[in-house]
Amino acid sequence: MRQITGTMEAWAMAHGPAEQGSAAPEEPLPPDGETTHGSGAPSAADWLLGATESRDRSRTEWQAHGVTMLMAGVVFSAIRMSARLIQAAAGTDDIKDVDHYLTRALVGGPVIHDPRRCRYYALVPADSRHPWEPTRDLEPLGPGAYVGVPRPGLNAPTGSGASYWAVPMTVAGTLCAPSVVAVLVEIGRYRLASQPPVADDQVSPLPMRGHR
Repeated sequence: MRQITGTMEAWAMAHGPAEQGSAAPEEPLPPDGETTHGSGAPSAADWLLGATESRDRSRTEWQAHGVTMLMAGVVFSAIRMSARLIQAAAGTDDIKDVDHYLTRALVGGPVIHDPRRCRYYALVPADSRHPWEPTRDLEPLGPGAYVGVPRPGLNAPTGSGASYWAVPMTVAGTLCAPSVVAVLVEIGRYRLASQPPVADDQVSPLPMRGHR
């Protein structure tokens, strides 16, 4: 079961003053199939592992490396966005401030940040039909693509450039509303258009579909 967070009205209301806070502490990864809070609902980790070819391998990779490759288009798809697009929308390049902004702008929908490659991934429903137009700053990732997904609980940058949850998935199956992600993208594009042009050789292009 999944939950879609956000409506256009909620997105607009979310742009009040940011509430500063620390990232959630890292929690032990629950055993495969274990539920959370005794409610019978699956943990975020268990739900995400519905997108792996091998639960055991992915759990081992999470424990050893903090990240595992999961298939898009199974339980979730992803919208990969450049850091410059997200920073333009947020009006800052401070990582913590950007994370706070995304929490409000996407109404708590989960987002992964890959600092090493300067990319953000908003997780959306696997069956999303939103007509995304790929550009150098945006690429929709669906069937046939893989996403590097951090271990649940890795909710802050480590300094090594490894991926982490800029906005954690606090409830299993909670995803971003594509319409709200689209508003975020349009804000970023609008603000980028008002900035001085950047030479193409100073922008790292997003890779072709099928790569992280």
